[in-house]
Amino acid sequence: MKGESLLMPYADPEKKRQYMKEYNKKWYAENREPRNLVGKAVDNKRNLRLEKKKWLMSRLGGGCERCGLEDEEILDVHHTDPSYKDNRHKQITDYSWTALLNKAHTLALLCSNCHRKHHAEERRSNA
Repeated sequence: MKGESLLMPYADPEKKRQYMKEYNKKWYAENREPRNLVGKAVDNKRNLRLEKKKWLMSRLGGGCERCGLEDEEILDVHHTDPSYKDNRHKQITDYSWTALLNKAHTLALLCSNCHRKHHAEERRSNA
């Protein structure tokens, strides 16, 4: 073997082609079932958002701070201190757990109507 050059399958293009052909055939035979990675990732994200929403509802009292309405479907999370608001996120549940913990003291639950009224009052007072 000394002095003899050993060619690995990837050093010779033809051997590489044959090796990859066999490797791919074996890999695809072993992995025929779809792994549905995108579907799993979407499910994981949805479950994480639901978990964060449940935690926020509990942490913030579970009802509108103005009228007391407790219908989870129409409650909004209001930022009482806009400096803590990060516009990169589409939903409050897109924040990391650490960010949620850090800004929880600046959040309030308001029903949709009270939330709109609050911002309308803010606009009127700033005009």
